[in-house]
Amino acid sequence: PGKLIRTFEVCNINQNPRLQDNWLATPFLFRFSAPRVFVTLRFSVRDCASLRSPSPSCRETLTLYYKQADSQRELERTWKAEPSSGEKDTREGWVKVDTIAADKSFTKVEPSLPHQYQPDRYRRVNIKTRSFAPLTRNGFVLAIVDSGACVSLMGVSIFYRRCPATNRYLASYPPLECTATQKVNGWCQWVGASVKRDMSPIKTDQPA
Repeated sequence: PGKLIRTFEVCNINQNPRLQDNWLATPFLFRFSAPRVFVTLRFSVRDCASLRSPSPSCRETLTLYYKQADSQRELERTWKAEPSSGEKDTREGWVKVDTIAADKSFTKVEPSLPHQYQPDRYRRVNIKTRSFAPLTRNGFVLAIVDSGACVSLMGVSIFYRRCPATNRYLASYPPLECTATQKVNGWCQWVGASVKRDMSPIKTDQPA
């Protein structure tokens, strides 16, 4: 028996290019103390050249955006997704992370049942990781934008990296959220041990 998986799919490649602006956004996510966040996308894309009548606006990419805020209510007041035709890196508070191109694509519709897992399909699944910083507000929302691709989004992982506390070369370093190679203040370890000694004169039974 196959293993069912849930996906988000869109394939509006024959529509008006101005209408090919599909946004999929996460809920408001608290960043806690993370200064940088990483995102891993798992997706598959159909090859534009394999279509019977490919549209000039057909793409094989996804675009990643994020927007910072202090609360979900603030995001609801300022929510606005402008059309993608402008190709602006910043749009009403949305910051572009990257345009992610597919390294693998499929050329025809699979004969099996929709959404049914098969090992061969994973040969055409793209796994891409991106990161963004600096994060200075309480949280953020992440948006994945399709602007003319025939794409299936299978998974999104959002995480940050934390370096644990460590001891190296007689020095101790605290845990912290990792961004890149950076200087960290530590402290020297006390490796000596104090010994309490009785300094009173030694008594003997011999007469002085």
